[in-house]
Amino acid sequence: MAKGSSYIRVSPYALIEYIYSDTSLSKTTTKSFRLSNNYLGEYSFLNASTAVNSTGNVLNNTAAQLGSNFSRWAYLSLNSAVPIINTDTNLILEDLTASITASTIVYDKMRIHLLSGYDFGNLEGFILDVQWKEWSQYSSSSVTMHPASYVYLKSELEKINFSTSPLFLGDRLYDRYIDVLIPSLGEANFDFWNSPASSAPGTLAYEYSHDGVGFVNDSQISVTLYEIDNIESLGSQQYFVTGTEYPASFNSSDNYSYVAANILESNTFDYIEYYPTWNGAFIGDYIALLNETGNWVVINQIEVFEQVGVSSFKTFNMTELQDGFFDQPSVFRPVIKNSSIAFSYTVQYTMRLYNKSDNTEIIRRASFTSTDVQKYGPNLQKINVLEGFQPVKVYNKIVNITKSDTLIPPTSPQYITQTRYLNSYYNVNYISVDSTTNLSNVLGETVYPQGTNTVYFNRFDNIVKFKIFTKSADKKQNVSLDLASTGMNIRLAFITDDTTKIYVDPLIDPANANPGAGEILFKITSDLSIKLLGGSSREYYLVNRNPDGDDTLIYSGKFADQKDQGLTGTNNAVTLQQVQEKIDVLNTLQSGITGPTTAGGTASASSTLLNTNNTASTADTLVSTQDLSSAAASINVAINQAASADTNFTPQINIPEVPGVTPSLGADPLKSKTPASIENTTL
Repeated sequence: MAKGSSYIRVSPYALIEYIYSDTSLSKTTTKSFRLSNNYLGEYSFLNASTAVNSTGNVLNNTAAQLGSNFSRWAYLSLNSAVPIINTDTNLILEDLTASITASTIVYDKMRIHLLSGYDFGNLEGFILDVQWKEWSQYSSSSVTMHPASYVYLKSELEKINFSTSPLFLGDRLYDRYIDVLIPSLGEANFDFWNSPASSAPGTLAYEYSHDGVGFVNDSQISVTLYEIDNIESLGSQQYFVTGTEYPASFNSSDNYSYVAANILESNTFDYIEYYPTWNGAFIGDYIALLNETGNWVVINQIEVFEQVGVSSFKTFNMTELQDGFFDQPSVFRPVIKNSSIAFSYTVQYTMRLYNKSDNTEIIRRASFTSTDVQKYGPNLQKINVLEGFQPVKVYNKIVNITKSDTLIPPTSPQYITQTRYLNSYYNVNYISVDSTTNLSNVLGETVYPQGTNTVYFNRFDNIVKFKIFTKSADKKQNVSLDLASTGMNIRLAFITDDTTKIYVDPLIDPANANPGAGEILFKITSDLSIKLLGGSSREYYLVNRNPDGDDTLIYSGKFADQKDQGLTGTNNAVTLQQVQEKIDVLNTLQSGITGPTTAGGTASASSTLLNTNNTASTADTLVSTQDLSSAAASINVAINQAASADTNFTPQINIPEVPGVTPSLGADPLKSKTPASIENTTL
């Protein structure tokens, strides 16, 4: 039979989740006992004491009612010195394990959910008595069979399980539960009523009914919760006195097994869809059928749990009543509040199919779990414009209307225009936090890996801009390192000759440095510049300081005196010219060497030797030239940009320093651009 469940609220503090055909257990492991209660003239089902952890339905957890109209129950615990089952002749226990022909018995599970924080007050506990009717052809008031009469005392905390996913229904939270397994009535009836007469003996329904008549085929399962008001002790035996009773009933099989709850992430849009279904389709037609005899609605509940470390925290809860639009999914977009530290999140969907006419409630649950916590973080994901994007510098013109000296406003208002100056940063350094020996290029800009970048300082104030890259997920390209959403606290650091650490905090200038695009600014004052250039240590460090005050190295590079940058270019140009001259000489020699040949046109031995040596020399030279090609290409890009720049100022060029290669740029190009301004104008 299909496995499903029903929920029944039996008291203000107890909710039963009845799970059909939950499991099959070996009869030799759990045993099957029949208790004959001659006070009532009825049978009860019990397992052996060894099944206390598998079914819980054992003598130590059972009570027997002492008369149909009595509120007294005998506690059948074997822990007393003289168990009542051994002294009361009206209570007879028999082992029917050998009489049951099937090797396994199918069990339903009763999960008794308890209200969060409820401590039973003046009550001692409760007895949950489960019943169904034996079949009788003569009377509708047939004998009752008791598959369980379970006792819970509030002092027995070892029976309590704490839920890792508490059940929240309506305005009540259930975070503890007790599990009890009883034989499945649906399976027992199926075996009995579908067996030939000769095979009926040995079925559970035959052995646990008087005269082997079995159980009513369409019998409902009845449960009654009895509150224990008092515990009486007579010698070594205990008796319970019960007070308030809470009866309830439900079907012996899941008539709503085709009802399901569904939740999943949309394949098209950035949200989560949730909806109930009947037999795999939207529930609209089924609701219409049910409403011919009832008033059914759907109550949807959404909960969001975020996993941080090994703990899970509920961060959102929502309940809505749905009385229409059953032919389409509902949508929900979560907000993962701890997306910066959470490992995963789970969206729990609880669907309650509720009949407002008789309070019948069918509950289904589903969940969606994902480790992509950034997708629904507090900050929406931004479009990464990445490398080479040059924002337009906007010069704001602030306009103020002048006050009139007279009471009559002037016919032509006078305006005053103020000028706002923006900084122009002359030293932009493109760096990558990845350790690789390959210099990479992004839209004409050289990106320097760990340890290869050099920053040049003069002896005045220096404003240095870094654009920081990292490798993409596929390791095939550079992408900007998002400093905003990661919450990094980057500072520029130096270590002087006497091992003193000097830290420089970044400049906050959103107009010229976007942390989301990996951009950050630092100002090196003239005093610090002079101090750094006067020492022998020539390394800088970009470090990230966490909330605990620990510094983590992000990038390290070198710094040098600005006056040395042009000199390096001159020396590199001379070296490049010398290499080119050597290549020209070798090419001339190669073209002039034909060598003597033999009569058959074959080169002589001496000519062959010359060609071999010359070929080897030429190959060595070509290898050297290829090693310089990457740096030369970057130099050409920089020179071309400089040639096409505004003629009113000398652009700043960040040329990689390659010994013997970098050409001279003539006059020192490292002069700051004079800030542009808008002339004062009267409109």
